[in-house]
Amino acid sequence: MKISVIGGGSWGTTLAQVLTDNGHETLVYDVNPAAVEKINNNVHPFFDNKIEGIRATLDLKETIDFADYILLAVPTKFMRDSLKAINKLATRKLYFINVSKGIEPATLKRVSEIVDDEIDEQLLGAYAVLTGPSHAEEVIERKLTVLTAASNVEWFRKSVQNLFSNQSYLRVYTSDDLIGCEVGGAIKNAIAIVSGMMTGYGLGENARAALITRGILEIVRVVVHYGGKKETAFGL
Repeated sequence: MKISVIGGGSWGTTLAQVLTDNGHETLVYDVNPAAVEKINNNVHPFFDNKIEGIRATLDLKETIDFADYILLAVPTKFMRDSLKAINKLATRKLYFINVSKGIEPATLKRVSEIVDDEIDEQLLGAYAVLTGPSHAEEVIERKLTVLTAASNVEWFRKSVQNLFSNQSYLRVYTSDDLIGCEVGGAIKNAIAIVSGMMTGYGLGENARAALITRGILEIVRVVVHYGGKKETAFGL
């Protein structure tokens, strides 16, 4: 398949390499000429790892026209403007895979809600989120990683699972709890940041264990508040 990646940052470029490893064609769009040049010279723009088989462009129209699926890898605070630009240029149905974790600061909306706001109904084919405990710097080195693909559309979440899964380093599970996966993916980052701070301050494993245990409970409460399933917070 042909996958366009919107955002040639650490995660977007890394997942483009995963897709290329899995035999798919990828085109990365970024507004930064230096990042585009690095990718086209087979260098990861953030980690300087060697990459291969990925093409990058500054042309958003080319990126949209190229794609069977579009991977959204821009920060959540820039997502709405990016989707507005995509909507203006699109001429056929769009199938989105979001890998940006977060809630829009001004509206507290999830990315799926922003997509519904900004993409015309007749252009929106399907939407999924790909989320889970992962660091781009480990995935680009092809270290074992497990993620979850969530969508309200069964065939699409299974398609995303098949796109990214491989036999060597990446396994993808599926979920029908789109809300829970989007909210959980955003909130867990706050827990992870505090956990790192506690390690830096030398507060010990007891304190970190307490944070993680209570943090999971807080994630459950927020997920349920938004309308997700509490079980989702105990998985990936």
